[in-house]
Amino acid sequence: DFLHIILRGDHGCGESNAHMYLVQALFVALDRFYLGVPAVAVNGMHDPATVSAVIWLQERAGLPASGEIDKHTWRYLAQLYRLISGDGTGRYPARVTQRTT
Repeated sequence: DFLHIILRGDHGCGESNAHMYLVQALFVALDRFYLGVPAVAVNGMHDPATVSAVIWLQERAGLPASGEIDKHTWRYLAQLYRLISGDGTGRYPARVTQRTT
């Protein structure tokens, strides 16, 4: 499954992983609504910018700041995304205003 593929541990900094595109795209989406999200390129690479963004997220979530995407980091990232986009059912709160700065 998707989470198992991200968590396999064979995608250290500098490694390419097709699933990193999704992780990076989530950070780009979050940047439209939250201040301070580090800029990342959506390139599929577990590069220093992506590691920095993951550490930023982990620090705010109170998780160990490893830069690796474990199940707790993934769940927190997905939770933040659901807050801005909803979960498709219309029941989950969605943030409808983008930040202006």
